[in-house]
Amino acid sequence: MLNKLIIVFFLVSNILFAQNSVTTNTVGNGDLSDGLWVISKDAPKKIEGTPYLFNDWSHKGKVYFNDRVYTLNSFNYNIQAERFEVKISHDSVFALNHGSFNKVEIEGKFYVRYLDPDFQRNTYFESIINFKHKILLKKYVLKIKEGQINPMTMQKIQEDKYIKSEKFYIVEEDTEKIIKIKLKKSAIIAIIDETNKTKIKDYAKAKHLSFKKIEDVSKILSFYNTL
Repeated sequence: MLNKLIIVFFLVSNILFAQNSVTTNTVGNGDLSDGLWVISKDAPKKIEGTPYLFNDWSHKGKVYFNDRVYTLNSFNYNIQAERFEVKISHDSVFALNHGSFNKVEIEGKFYVRYLDPDFQRNTYFESIINFKHKILLKKYVLKIKEGQINPMTMQKIQEDKYIKSEKFYIVEEDTEKIIKIKLKKSAIIAIIDETNKTKIKDYAKAKHLSFKKIEDVSKILSFYNTL
């Protein structure tokens, strides 16, 4: 038992690197050693694809805990389990305890926990852009599409497949009230104040921006911030 604890301590110590001249603690409540070891199920044999946000584990992540920032290698987000994980070996990962940190950054994108209005539980949303005391959020959703079945033999002719999709929300910075929103012109214009609706429409038209593309909506709201 002692040997196992020493090995776990060694592994966790080697995947956590403090930045900004901050001392890293690897043992005790409230730090990034909080979590659990789990068996990696990157791509079950009978389901095509992966339940993870990224198809590989080559991404680095920054985890923000109060005044500390930790950089972790082999980082990924498990959409199905709604948690961030660090790959330690071929068949095991360390699942981070989401209650011990404030936000996560991967490749310049930030992920923060809010109350999911659909399921009434806290989960991760990607923060797209802050505008006028609001934040546009994106949530990743995972479904399993069942493979086709041969009606004659009743045998599967296609494997089941993971399907990733996205949902979008607006959250009030002050109250953290969150509402679902669709990427369409009428929905985006509805969150713009009356005095700027025409300017936003004209800007989107002049720049050939689509209200159905999140990248373009981000540009539109960025312009809205200048008004």
